[in-house]
Amino acid sequence: MQKDLEEMTPLHLTTRHKSPKCLALLLKFMAPGEVDTQDKNKQTALHWSAYYNNPEHVKLLIKHDSNIGIPDVEGKIPLHWAANHKDPSAIHTVRCILDAAPTESLLNWQDYEGRTPLHFAVADGNVTVVDVLTSYESCNITSYDNLFRTPLHWAALLGHAQIVHLLLERNKSGTIPSDSQGATPLHYAAQSNFADTVKVFLKHPSVKDDSDLEGRTSFMWAAGKGSDDVLRTMLSLKSDIDINMADKYGGTGLNSITTS
Repeated sequence: MQKDLEEMTPLHLTTRHKSPKCLALLLKFMAPGEVDTQDKNKQTALHWSAYYNNPEHVKLLIKHDSNIGIPDVEGKIPLHWAANHKDPSAIHTVRCILDAAPTESLLNWQDYEGRTPLHFAVADGNVTVVDVLTSYESCNITSYDNLFRTPLHWAALLGHAQIVHLLLERNKSGTIPSDSQGATPLHYAAQSNFADTVKVFLKHPSVKDDSDLEGRTSFMWAAGKGSDDVLRTMLSLKSDIDINMADKYGGTGLNSITTS
């Protein structure tokens, strides 16, 4: 099959349209193996179908033996692209792929930055897709990317309170992961002044305000950034907060409040 200057084939281009008729027609004339022809970004028509959120195209390609585990130039498989959507309807494309092969390796596949499909669904704030991915027992909710951030860190950093609640409920390990500096997702939410997200963390029994490697709690992080909404929320929900607790350098949350 001929390619253009971007190494795209007619098969790639048919996935841009919502109707799968052109794709179905071309597939009738495909030679064995042609269905997985890659463009210059090493993406197949299945990657493109997932990106454009076209579940009918995905079904057709999988029916014609398209390989769902081919990584592109960024190390992403089609499931990454399917999960990387803000539209709740992306759930249908995600399900098409997972119905074909609901394997642990597929669910937890990491791109070259260490990001899983769940990381991307969380980043987009797509509760529906996060719900589907985490409904599988083999989905690793605490998987680290290359910056040692889990999907829960991403959700906290972006203030996705509903997703934080969902991830906490489905975190079978019961432990809250920290990044390379010892910072927990609660630290991230506190620093960014996401009061509703912090409230979700503090009301969950598995969450404690642990210190990072420098001895700073999330309360200290919030104080250092002048996160007033979070400080008020934390003081109202946790009567045992020690505002005079010092980090390894002798700084306290109260010091931070007076200087921020």
